[in-house]
Amino acid sequence: MVDIEIIKKLREETGAGVGDCKEALDKSKDDFEKAKVYLKQKGVAKAAKKAERSTGEGTLGIYLHPTNEKLAVIVETKCETDFVARNEKFKAFVKNAALQVAGMSPQYISKDDIPKTLVANWKKEIKKERGAMVSAKETEGRVSAKYKELCLLEQPFFKDEGVTIGEMLTELVAVIGENIKISRFVRIRMGEPTIVAETAEKR
Repeated sequence: MVDIEIIKKLREETGAGVGDCKEALDKSKDDFEKAKVYLKQKGVAKAAKKAERSTGEGTLGIYLHPTNEKLAVIVETKCETDFVARNEKFKAFVKNAALQVAGMSPQYISKDDIPKTLVANWKKEIKKERGAMVSAKETEGRVSAKYKELCLLEQPFFKDEGVTIGEMLTELVAVIGENIKISRFVRIRMGEPTIVAETAEKR
């Protein structure tokens, strides 16, 4: 019989339901870490199934620098229902996304939003810098580093660099059970160019 305290701990760390936690522990033969991996993989699969569902509701995450008021961010995050838009986990994610944009200055939402011509230019620059013998693996690695620098969903969360914003979003979808997506954001800082990013479907 599965220890109820282990289930409780697994729920606290993953946000998964009791049934999913029991299933994960059963599949992993009560190995806690393996159960966490199982739940993460299951969450990704759930998120993928919901990705095409319509998102007509949502909320705006707004950040204004608390002391000098010279930095402001607005992040639009969409979901399927008004009920979820009022959910505390959803609102906490939106707040954290706005803080991430304020602190890390991403230029795009996801790597899919980066123009293919720009990525091609990166690869040309890498080849020029490193020479004709540069490996495909090294090139892709350096391009991935660019994604982490410029794309909100690829960036490690500034409060916990062990997880990316995209992974946090996937876990939220798995827990809440609705399609959720960041659709656009604006970052304004006095004296700096305004950053405006939106998903390809918005453009």
